This record gives sequence, C-alpha cells and structure tokens, in this order.
Amino acid sequence: QAFISIPTGIVILKELEIPFLEEDKIRMVLDYEIEDQLPFSIKEATIDFTITSQNNVEKKSKLLVAAVRNKDVEEILDIYKQADIDITKITLDLFSIFNLYNNIPEYKNNNIPCAIVDIGSNSTRIALIEDNILKVTRVIPKGISTIEKNITDETNLPLNKIEENLKLFGFGQSGDEKYDKSFEKHVINFFNDIQFTLNSFSLKLNMQKPLGKLIFTGSYSGIKNLSNYAKNVLQISSEIFDCKKIFSNSHVINQTDKTEINWNEYITVLGSTLPMDKLLHFNLKKGSLIGDENRLIFKQIFAVVSLVVLVFFSIITIGSIRIYTLLNQIKEFEQKESAKIYTIFSKETKLAKNLPFKQLISRSEKILNEKLEIWGPFENQKLKTLLILEELTKIIDKKKFDVTIDSVKIYEDEEIAKVDVEGLFKAKTGSTENWQYFPELENAFKMSEYLEFCDPNAMSDNAKVEEDKGKIRFKATLKLKE
Repeated sequence: QAFISIPTGIVILKELEIPFLEEDKIRMVLDYEIEDQLPFSIKEATIDFTITSQNNVEKKSKLLVAAVRNKDVEEILDIYKQADIDITKITLDLFSIFNLYNNIPEYKNNNIPCAIVDIGSNSTRIALIEDNILKVTRVIPKGISTIEKNITDETNLPLNKIEENLKLFGFGQSGDEKYDKSFEKHVINFFNDIQFTLNSFSLKLNMQKPLGKLIFTGSYSGIKNLSNYAKNVLQISSEIFDCKKIFSNSHVINQTDKTEINWNEYITVLGSTLPMDKLLHFNLKKGSLIGDENRLIFKQIFAVVSLVVLVFFSIITIGSIRIYTLLNQIKEFEQKESAKIYTIFSKETKLAKNLPFKQLISRSEKILNEKLEIWGPFENQKLKTLLILEELTKIIDKKKFDVTIDSVKIYEDEEIAKVDVEGLFKAKTGSTENWQYFPELENAFKMSEYLEFCDPNAMSDNAKVEEDKGKIRFKATLKLKE
C-alpha cells in the first residue's frame, strides 16, 4: 500500500453540523450539505470528512469536511503513475502532521488545547487540537516570503539581503535600524493574523480551556528565535515541533545508520505512513469510499429483494404504488423545470407565477420568439453583439463565481469589436479569501474562445477592494480574437 499527503492549500476545508450520528447516513447527505459552500462544482470534486465531536442526546455530529478538485489530485497522481506506483490512500499534509503529533507520547498526553502552526512560503496553516482531536483548521494567505516582500517594498532593500538577514539573525536584531524596524512591524502583523485566527477558533468552539501551547512546523520553523519571539508577542507558550520525539514511542524504531538527520524534514512523510487511529477512514482518492459503503449497499440489496418478494403477493398494490410514485415524479419534474424557467427569465418578462406546466412552456416559447425578433437585426453586425454576450455568460459562471456585473459596454474601436466589463467579485468561501480566488476569474477571461484582453495585466493591476461591500471591484477590457 502507498499513502501520500497533498497540500492543504489546494483543499477546501469546512466545518459542518449534521443531524446524524451514523457514518453511512452522514455520507448520504454530505454532498447536499456542502455543495453550496464550494467554489467549484461538486461533480468535479472528491469529498471526505472526519468527525470532530458528537452529541448523543441531540443526535448531531460536527464534521471537518475536505473537498478537492479531481483535476488537482490527478495532476499529483500522474507523477506516481509514471513511476508505476498505485496510490491507495490520499490524506492532507496538515492531517499527517496531526497524526505524527498524535503518535508522540509527550504530545498525545498533553491535556491542554494546542495549535499546530505550519509556516510556509506564501501561506500558513493552523490546526487546533483539543482532547487529541483535530477540531478545526484554517489557511492564512501569508508566509515568510510575504513578510520578506513587504520589508523589501518598504525599505527598498534587495530581496536577497532580506533573505540573508533572516537566515543569519532570524527573529533577532541585525543592527540595521531600518531593516529591524520594518521587520518587527511586518512580523507582528503576521502574528496578529495568527492571533485573530486562534481567537476565532476559541469563539467558534466555545472552548472551556484557554489555548496552552503553539507548536511550529514547516520549512521555516528552524528560523532562529522563532518560538521565543512568538511567545513574547502572542503571550502563549511556544515550541518547535520535534520530530525525533517519535522514537519515544515504543512501536517506532530508528533503524538508520546515519547519526545526524534533520528528522523535521520528514514530518509529513512520517505522519502519512504511521497508523492513523484518529483519521482511519479519511481518504481523498476518488472511489476509495466503496469499502466504507458496503453496509449501505447491503441495505439497498435487502430492500430490492424485499420488493421482489412483495411483487409476487401484491401485484396490484405494487402497481398502484408505482403509478402513484410515477405521478409524483412527473409532478416533481415539472416543479423543478418550472423553477429553472422562472430562474432563467428575469422579472421584466412579467412571466405569471404558478402557471400550469404546459402553459408555462408555451408562454416561455413566446417570450423567446419575441427576444429573437429584437436581437435578430444584430446578427450580421461587425460588433457580433450576441456572440460577445454569449461568451461573457460562459466566462462569468455563477456556479463558480460570485460576480455582480455593473455594466457591459460593447463598441467598435479601429474596426475592432471591443467590450468593457465592470463589476464586483467576491469569493464564495468568504470575503477574506477574495484575492485567493480572484485569479480564477481572471483566468476564465484568458481562456475565452472568442475574447482576449487588450492589456493582459490591466484587470489585476486595476482591481481594488471596496471595504464597505467586502468585494473586489474590477474592469476587464477585451476584444474579439482575430
């Protein structure tokens, strides 16, 4: 068997509360419950979860749900396929770190809430652990490279000089007053973001005990004086994750001949391979949940067999039930399709509510014919208005993006059809992640079959946040491809 961990940064993590205790029932409703919270189609994704707590009295479960696009996973799996390695289980790097934590006796026996802070280059992942259970996670879109860039922008010092200072002096004083002042400012801002995230955890979980410790991991956790600096700023006991402590576990033996090994470089690898008692069934490999659903399949087979037996003894009754069911399905189909039609047609069409389905179809066809008569004269114009509007509709997919269009201006400039699109963008996962997902909207414009940017960088360069609306205002100027 081959297990791997994938970056948490490509995964959407959400907390849900489901009114079931049984895992098979949770799986039956999970897709429906999580679908509206994802920035991509659930048909293009793999979903799995871990239970963080259960209330046996109210029969409710709190879940930590992970969703990843299949294409992102396939890109990673292709590497292993080329090496003829069949991956059987996919977990998250943050989950692997938690698993390693849970296999180290000193950490496992810790009876106070703690947080794992995995500092990366452009993002920082935080996981809260309480009672040896991974309760909640967050990804902050800031890392060491973010701090270095901010210092460079403020001081005009070369980036390589900033990197050299960080390597030599870490979180201590360098003797360069300009650098030290800027460094302190941006590092404190970084730790304030971490503090805000930790406070939100405490409020969300209604924690009875205060957070007792921060454990830093990641490729930058070895920076000098990190834990002491964090302790002084955040006023929370801090330390660097010590991977070597895994050998205090009697079930783990070090068989390598090398005496000097930086085991912290292998945190994710070790965490992926050790037994995952807390995350035993979690797997983001598509189709991996078949084994977990055996009980559900058995129940379905049993139901089918029961129906077959009943057919022999109550043909008339079953026939009546089927007719009744079919009528209900037809009614449900008409309701769903009617809802789609009312959604498609705007209020300006004055489409009467609650029309019988046949009348609704007839009225819709009449409205469409009226629209065709209006737009018909534009068909042969050089501006190709209909083509442009159709392409914009494909690009700005409401299922993928939360976009409000303020204006669309189509005009001719130097015998070239151009269009200005102005509007507001907001990430479906929340306004704090606007900039993280804004490039996906920009990329959708770039991938257009018929349109292209007049200036490839203008959209991102001119985009700005409107604080009162919690959205990004943008303007895209495009032209028809030749």
